[in-house]
Amino acid sequence: MPPQFPSVAQAKLLVHEGVRDPIVRALTIISIVEGFGAIIRDVEVPDLGALVREPIAGTALAHLRGALFEAHARDESGYRDEGGHKQMWEAARDLAFEKPRIPGDVLMRLMGRSRRDAKRVRCFPQIDEKLEALLSTMAQVLVVEVFAMGTFAWGEALLSDPEVSAAPQQAADLVRFIRRDESPHVEYLRTALSEVRARRLRTQDGGEIAGRTVVDGILHRVLQAVVSERPKQQREDVRRDLVAALRSAGRPESLLEAFEALATPWTPPARTGFEPPLAASA
Repeated sequence: MPPQFPSVAQAKLLVHEGVRDPIVRALTIISIVEGFGAIIRDVEVPDLGALVREPIAGTALAHLRGALFEAHARDESGYRDEGGHKQMWEAARDLAFEKPRIPGDVLMRLMGRSRRDAKRVRCFPQIDEKLEALLSTMAQVLVVEVFAMGTFAWGEALLSDPEVSAAPQQAADLVRFIRRDESPHVEYLRTALSEVRARRLRTQDGGEIAGRTVVDGILHRVLQAVVSERPKQQREDVRRDLVAALRSAGRPESLLEAFEALATPWTPPARTGFEPPLAASA
């Protein structure tokens, strides 16, 4: 998994030097992305009984619509007067940094990125388009949830440090509670995708295709995108304002050099572990 950027050591360096804005921005981005998780309730679940060759009664697949997706959405963004992970990250940030000033452009930047990433090319046009969209969304959310474990470890290590955080116990506990909540999200998505992988899917011409081929192909594509794009996006989010923020510390060049020296080295894997022929050719 790509390491969190900035690293814990880099983040602590900035805070110790009085440069808090990049870290406040990073925590705000995490909270907003958590809130975006609520869109999973809007994912259309087609008639899986007609699209999957084998029966699905009693499976996780049979409980996606109106149950598992809705519970997941409420966990992420809250429901009515109850907060979710979005509000918990905001609370952890505000406790640790004593209600800091929030950059006003964070949401618009993320929305601009989402529009750039919106274009999708189908990997499996032979199956129902809504089914492919469903599986693609589930695979993407699963990968993001698994990779988020690194974000939780980063947040817990940073916000539990009394030299950084004004409320080390409370702020770090909120991150721990969020991480605990995320475990069932990973498990139901993993289970449902495994159920598809163990079955056959009907194609639009009346034939069939192995669920393993489709799920592995989609996971391959999602993993390739995440391991290549996630580090780049995190660095862009931080570096765009980093130099200006460092100027406020009075010694931008030396501080930037110390910041870069604390970077966590990482090389993207050459392959994701999946080599499905159709996905590879796509």
